[in-house]
Amino acid sequence: MTERMKTGRVRAKRLVRRALAALCALSLLVLAAAGAVFTGDEIAKDGETVPVQSVEIQTENIGWQEEETNPLAEASDPGIAEAVRAYYGNRTEDNPFAEEYRDLQTFVKRGRYADTYLAFVRYDMKLQGIYTLVPGLETLYLEADPDGEPGAFAVSGEFPDAEAASMAAVLAGHSDVQRLIRDVQAAYEKAAASDALLSETLRELESRTPGA
Repeated sequence: MTERMKTGRVRAKRLVRRALAALCALSLLVLAAAGAVFTGDEIAKDGETVPVQSVEIQTENIGWQEEETNPLAEASDPGIAEAVRAYYGNRTEDNPFAEEYRDLQTFVKRGRYADTYLAFVRYDMKLQGIYTLVPGLETLYLEADPDGEPGAFAVSGEFPDAEAASMAAVLAGHSDVQRLIRDVQAAYEKAAASDALLSETLRELESRTPGA
């Protein structure tokens, strides 16, 4: 009788351990499904301290690559508008030829992943000593700024990796983007043709550009 009781207790302990193990495994699955990310923490394994590898989880925007489901639209997010204004404010300080970037119009398409955008910024640039404004268009990559305030975006004129560059190539090939490019190109050519000094200055600047 005593032996049976001992055996029963042993089996009960085993069942408890199995239940706890199953509960832990389920908890890990729930955390993974919710997008939990371990960053630099450590766990104990067999008496040893083992660093946990960081894993970045990104949510892909459905239909991002199709023009019908990702049309070009003027940006309405105040965080994007503020980030673009700050970017061109810094550009003016760093560019000895540009006196000011005016009439910024930011058009966006959703990037491949959530909280990323490809922006096409149309502007009129005022060159030093020239009255006629120069229409221009620049492509910018935006993503949520992890170090900024909620809703803030980080802006870059370069792509962070080959995947982002490939995404930009797909979106730039959409017909609505191509129409915008043609419109700005036509406005640029019209401005250059209307002002001989501007035309000469643009040719000089282009000759100084590597690869021009």
